[in-house]
Amino acid sequence: MASPPRIEVEKLSVEQLKALKEQTDLEMLVPLTASLYVPGTLDDSEKVLVDVGTGYFIEKTMTEGKEYCERKINLLKSNFDELVEMATKKKNIADEMGRLLQAKLRQSSPSPSS
Repeated sequence: MASPPRIEVEKLSVEQLKALKEQTDLEMLVPLTASLYVPGTLDDSEKVLVDVGTGYFIEKTMTEGKEYCERKINLLKSNFDELVEMATKKKNIADEMGRLLQAKLRQSSPSPSS
């Protein structure tokens, strides 16, 4: 008898997990760590565990989990945009300071005699 197809949960989006809602007892690989997976089955696709950091997980409905992930993604994008803006400003300041230093060095160096 052929074994059912395996599903790697960490590679699925919330939308793909929703599509699995009608199916139960699907075999999958469940991540325990970044490099350790164990075989498991999908029993309840209505609930998801959300990693909220430092080893804590919260059980949420599929909708709540999706909303949490979207908020987290938006926060990360916002933080990234702020960092890019700050880095650009710092680079501009460094470039300006470099130009000022070069100008000061040119002024302080003795001019060649003709």
